[in-house]
Amino acid sequence: MHSCKAGETLTEKDVLDYCDGKIARFKIPKYIQFMDEYPMTASGKIQKFKLRENAIHAFGLQGAVRKQPREGKNAGSWLPAFRFLLEQSPRHPFAHVENL
Repeated sequence: MHSCKAGETLTEKDVLDYCDGKIARFKIPKYIQFMDEYPMTASGKIQKFKLRENAIHAFGLQGAVRKQPREGKNAGSWLPAFRFLLEQSPRHPFAHVENL
């Protein structure tokens, strides 16, 4: 965490101007928020989930929040997607196999 020297200020434009030409365009931040201090745990670690929640509310990103992971037998499994692909491809060598 960096802080400004006494009597100096830092703006969003300053940060964007500094990044321009120094890093790839896709790495330049879309959102910049200045904070006096980070939310910390009792052991001194930054609470990233609170930073994420604050950013979602501050920048109106409620629609960009990831969906919760699926639950159940096939949670995160590639098998349902594989079955779907087999059903869509009649020329696939295993398309006739039903119990995969």
